[in-house]
Amino acid sequence: MKLNKLFILCAVAVLVLGAGSLRADIIPVANPSFELDSPNWTSSVIGWDGQAYAVMANSWGGQFQRNQDGQNFLFASGYGIPMSQTLTNAVSGTEYKLTVAVSCAWFTDQATDERIQLQAGGVTFAEYYEPNQANVNFQDVVLQGTAPNDGALKIVLVSGSDRRAAFDNVRLESVPEPMTLALLAVGGLVSLKRRNRA
Repeated sequence: MKLNKLFILCAVAVLVLGAGSLRADIIPVANPSFELDSPNWTSSVIGWDGQAYAVMANSWGGQFQRNQDGQNFLFASGYGIPMSQTLTNAVSGTEYKLTVAVSCAWFTDQATDERIQLQAGGVTFAEYYEPNQANVNFQDVVLQGTAPNDGALKIVLVSGSDRRAAFDNVRLESVPEPMTLALLAVGGLVSLKRRNRA
């Protein structure tokens, strides 16, 4: 009886500890929703490198009120000119998930193309590409991949055509590993219980 209680307590403890390790670690992104004190036709964006076409207020023209985060969104430069942000160093073998809200966001709502990349040490390990984005409402795009090295994590946002894409609400997190160790520990406890019974 005492062994059974000890087994149950140990198994529960291992599972609780394992479940705690499943929480995603959020990686801070500077100015993730492209906020400015005064939105305007600016090429520079706080926290981001590269050249934007503009940072626009959500209420601009009325037609861009499309579920953005914060007060503004990034109106990408187009013609393949990227906006990027370099973050902390990656951990090789760690899985990362990048989420970005995207929209075609052009005056006439024509389709546009957009590319989102997640890099480690200059190597792209997760990418999203849509050659014909026609969604007028912002929608979340999620890309996920495993870092191939310990280089700096970098987010890259690109609109390839003159019909500029819009980006907003950039989020990055590391994906926790499966509870492999926890499961092995439970398996070991099961084996120990069977051995003691024998």
